[in-house]
Amino acid sequence: LWADDPRPRPPVPLPATREALRAVREGMYRAVNEAGGTGHAHIHLANAGDLVLLGKTGSAEATVGPVVEWIFTCRFPDGSADEIIAANKTDLLLRHPAATIVESRPFRRYPTEDMDPTHAWFVGYLTSRSRYLESSAGGKLNVAVAVLIEYGGRGGGVAAPLGGEIVQLLINMQDTTK
Repeated sequence: LWADDPRPRPPVPLPATREALRAVREGMYRAVNEAGGTGHAHIHLANAGDLVLLGKTGSAEATVGPVVEWIFTCRFPDGSADEIIAANKTDLLLRHPAATIVESRPFRRYPTEDMDPTHAWFVGYLTSRSRYLESSAGGKLNVAVAVLIEYGGRGGGVAAPLGGEIVQLLINMQDTTK
């Protein structure tokens, strides 16, 4: 009922009970650390010690974008004709004021029709493996990561590996500073 309704909406009540938060953390643990999790096959941390990455993958639908360039068929006062690529009619006429436009057609869109129609995303954070169901505040390496890849496809196969690489770099940096 709220689709396209610009009026402010009441807040959605979320149970912030200890049990609800533990269930969320358990799901984030499984997504990255157990077989069948959407990020499991793509994230492998080395030298992490007691640290474990909890995360959530996803994809967000996108649409094919607007035309960003056009092909204009033009005639000129000297009798010649040419096809010219321009962002729009105004752009064309600024560059070729003597042109008479005979025809126009879309040339390029962004994103293009052959791009994946979804954005890939991954969010996650490091915490202690022995306490992953509890709050991670004050942990050994307080790190959270968010990755969004426009028109990247599935979050588990595209954004999660990059999130894992970022976290791995941070773990490696911590090891070298000891």
